[in-house]
Amino acid sequence: FKIIRIEECVKYQISENQNNFIELNLPVDPKSFALILDRITTDDIILFSASRDQEIIEVRKLISSLLNREIKNPVVIKKTYEDENYDELIVHTSADFGSLLIDGLIDGVWIESLKHEDKSTLLSFRILQASGSRISSTEFIACPSCGRTKYNIEQAFEDVKKATDHLCGLKIAVMGCIVNGPGEMADADYGYIGAGNGKVNLYKSRDLIKQGIDEKQAVAELIALIKKYGDWKEKN
Repeated sequence: FKIIRIEECVKYQISENQNNFIELNLPVDPKSFALILDRITTDDIILFSASRDQEIIEVRKLISSLLNREIKNPVVIKKTYEDENYDELIVHTSADFGSLLIDGLIDGVWIESLKHEDKSTLLSFRILQASGSRISSTEFIACPSCGRTKYNIEQAFEDVKKATDHLCGLKIAVMGCIVNGPGEMADADYGYIGAGNGKVNLYKSRDLIKQGIDEKQAVAELIALIKKYGDWKEKN
């Protein structure tokens, strides 16, 4: 893919039958934006580049302009972050991109992290997965646990995740108790739910399949259940 900056688009004709990223730095000059919309081809990808928080808000207005002109080219948002702390980077990127993805206004994200460059790609995939835009790994649901939890849910979650994190497309829930667990995992494919002192119930969707399993054998039983319903794949 070739990245064409807005200045180049103004001077030259955009080539057809070639996937180009047309980069527009925010805030976008209205006259230049109008010219781009006249010259863009159906093969091009619109890339909005932001550096400040308020510029993300402008994206909605620009996308509205695209929709009003029935321009349906893919839209990607690129933003540069300087967060020192990785957890803060997760929060900021999720806030910036999450609602745009969920509302179906953009098709991709481009995260440039000055401090966590090695994690930017993985973080991008995680945001796409959480918004339902692209499924690239197993999705896990877990409750924070409470006084009703009678087994080691923290260790159980790590064990379940380690055993099943290669099952792309599956949603697996690990819940602390049978009071709220079944409701909170209602849209999961499989459920691992505490059922008393050191005991676990296993669900397929909303159906209780195995009951009162010792937590020491529960992960192996979960794998067996996934295999029974044809959703298991061996790790590469």
